[in-house]
Amino acid sequence: MQKGSLRRRRASSDDISFLLSLRTTVAFCDEEVDVYLAKNLKKGKQHLDDAESIDVEIYTLKELCDMIYAGKIQDSKTVSAVLAYSNMIK
Repeated sequence: MQKGSLRRRRASSDDISFLLSLRTTVAFCDEEVDVYLAKNLKKGKQHLDDAESIDVEIYTLKELCDMIYAGKIQDSKTVSAVLAYSNMIK
C-alpha cells in the first residue's frame, strides 16, 4: 500500500518503516490510517487517475512544523505524521 502511494507521487524507496497508526474521526467512523516513513527517495514517474492532481513540494522539517503552528497545515494525517517524525528524531 505505501509503495503504491509513493509511486503516485513520483517517488520510490526501499527504506520504508512504520511510523504510527491513527483514527481520523473517532466520533462517527472507524477509519484507521497507517503512516509510514520513506527514506532515500528516488525520483520516478507519477501514476495518477484521470481526474487526480498532486503537486510535490519540498520543505524542511522546521518549515513544516512552523506551517502547522501557523495553521497553514491542518490535515490531521499530515500534522500527526510530521509531529511524530519530529519527535522520533530528537
